[in-house]
Amino acid sequence: MLAAALSAAQTVVCEPIERFYLEVPAAALSGVHALLAKSGAITREAAIANGVARLEGTTASTMTQGILQQLPGLTSGMGTMEYSFDHYARMTDPPRSRRRSGANPFNATEYLLRMR
Repeated sequence: MLAAALSAAQTVVCEPIERFYLEVPAAALSGVHALLAKSGAITREAAIANGVARLEGTTASTMTQGILQQLPGLTSGMGTMEYSFDHYARMTDPPRSRRRSGANPFNATEYLLRMR
């Protein structure tokens, strides 16, 4: 059975991770760092020159829109963000589940009874 094969394979759920590049006013850096931390982002490189902070790192794709939405308010409209797909990584939080709409294929007895 497919359900048994999936269980035996010990599959994992992965999510897309994006690499980002931010340029923000240095004065806004503490607020941006707090936003990135709250979003689970990992900053790999950071530099400050001429009053501009440049940050590069990765974050889960699901967090990107939230960062983009809050960036203008934190930087008085002066922050920019570029991002692109980087890789897939195993999810740290358990995946969302939904109520089963039919027979449970992981319970062979129930499944076979309902399939008649």
